[in-house]
Parts: sequence; C-alpha cells; structure tokens
Amino acid sequence: MKTKFMISVVAGLLLSFSSAMAQDDDANWDSLSEDQQKVLAPYVERWESLPIERRVRLAEGASRWTDMNTAERTAARDRFNNWQSLTDNQRVAIRDRYQQFQNLPQR
Repeated sequence: MKTKFMISVVAGLLLSFSSAMAQDDDANWDSLSEDQQKVLAPYVERWESLPIERRVRLAEGASRWTDMNTAERTAARDRFNNWQSLTDNQRVAIRDRYQQFQNLPQR
C-alpha cells in the first residue's frame, strides 16, 4: 500500500516537473514565433522577469490573436474595451457568475 502511494507521489512530482520545464521552454522569448514577438513587443524588456504562468498565458493569447482574421480581432478589441469600461464591482460580479456557471452540473 505504501509502495503504491510513494510511486504515485513520485510519478506526480515527475510529471509536474516535466510540465514546468516544458512551460519554461515555451515561455522563453526566443521560443516565441516572430508573430508572437510582434504582438508581445511591449513586454520584451521585462519578459524574463514575468512569472512563467503569465508568460505562457501571454504567449497563448498572442498565438490566438495571430490566428484571428480582421473581423475577429475587431470583435476581440470591442470586448476588451467593454471589459475595461466596467467597474471593479461589475467585473467581480461577472467572474462570480461565470464561476457559478462553470460549477453547474452537466446534463
């Protein structure tokens, strides 16, 4: 029983470590595509000081952005501008509702 537990703990740690290493490799500035670097150019000076999780999210967002056509980019800008115009309380309420929605049972 203890052996199975220890094996699962070690396996989990190894998976976490390898995942973190892969994220770190993906989050290096030089590993970004040229298009991603163009989108993320405002971050170039402080890129390495950002937390890995933030760099990964930014890189994924830049990748999605480069895959969008003009209409999709316009719609995304409009949604972002609408989000920025909300008060902190409105944003919290929206996040709470979203979390409640995510917690609904599936049919």
